[in-house]
Amino acid sequence: MLDESFYVMGELLKVQVDSDREGLIGNLTGETSTGTFLVITLHAIPEEQELFAYASVGFVTYNTDPEVLVFGNVFDGMSTLTESFSVYQSTIQMLSDGEYIDNTESELEIGQTSPLSTTAGTGDIQLRTYDSNGMTDSDGIYYDIATLSLYTPTRINPRENYEFGVKINANLTNAKNYAYSQYNMQAGGVWASSGMVEIISVNPAMNFLQLDPESSSLTATLNVPLDNLDHVGVFFEFFPVEVTMGILGIEAQLLKYNGSTRYNQARWGHYYSHNVDYGTDGAIESSNGYAGRAVGSWLVDQTSNVSARFTANGYITFTYNSASYVTGESFTGTFTVSVNNLNTYITVNPNS
Repeated sequence: MLDESFYVMGELLKVQVDSDREGLIGNLTGETSTGTFLVITLHAIPEEQELFAYASVGFVTYNTDPEVLVFGNVFDGMSTLTESFSVYQSTIQMLSDGEYIDNTESELEIGQTSPLSTTAGTGDIQLRTYDSNGMTDSDGIYYDIATLSLYTPTRINPRENYEFGVKINANLTNAKNYAYSQYNMQAGGVWASSGMVEIISVNPAMNFLQLDPESSSLTATLNVPLDNLDHVGVFFEFFPVEVTMGILGIEAQLLKYNGSTRYNQARWGHYYSHNVDYGTDGAIESSNGYAGRAVGSWLVDQTSNVSARFTANGYITFTYNSASYVTGESFTGTFTVSVNNLNTYITVNPNS
């Protein structure tokens, strides 16, 4: 693992540690050269060449846990960085639960269940399938953490527009129990800091042409390579990274899956803290979570019925604060729970 190269991007929050020192903290997300997902949480005071980097490599599943790597050493002032980052994430969550999401996702109507209904006509968007992922503790107890749900019509006509939706949310209590158990936490908090959902038409005849929400950001962003920061020192040399100073918000993408000439893949990266807890309502009925909706059309004429496969994938990255009673300093880490290969089939009618 240590011999693999990787590339990550993300946000760093500037924090005034004390009257003389300024620090940086934030999550940087990317992949290794072999495609393994990773999140690096960086705690640093560049002018003093202080660095503590917590890397979570891979996903949480029922059978596996992510590999944890730590670079650098705990240093004086980390607790201030961690506390400031927690307040910052809480502020972003309040914005995302109110003004921010209302402005950027109004058409998606995340706050209502009716647009993603479990019952509808064959050409209307409706719940088709869902699945959960989580972990198993040392006592063999299963904890569902993240649930992904896919919404599509059951039957469509060629060259007509239809809506498709995907949502991922979580049992936050189970996520907290996992963090406290897995990382030997005695104190601290756990929250969702980012997530991704996507819909893929395996058949290249589908073309997605409109995404909701669209890409948006709360503030202007500026890409800053770390090697351009003052006094970074040798500790940063192993980070092939660009840092976004600001809040990316939502990155909505139309992609061409598996060599298609059409945009048959719709993906939403939600790079902000948000309430994903489905609580007592359950994963399907709850309006909380990271979500996306696309309008798509089947662009190939058919002479007979065709069964078309649609796949959904998603993940939630959870951030946690853990206090060290030995050093007196706290640190921030992450773990990511994915739900992949959620499949349903849609019947494409022949041309009338």
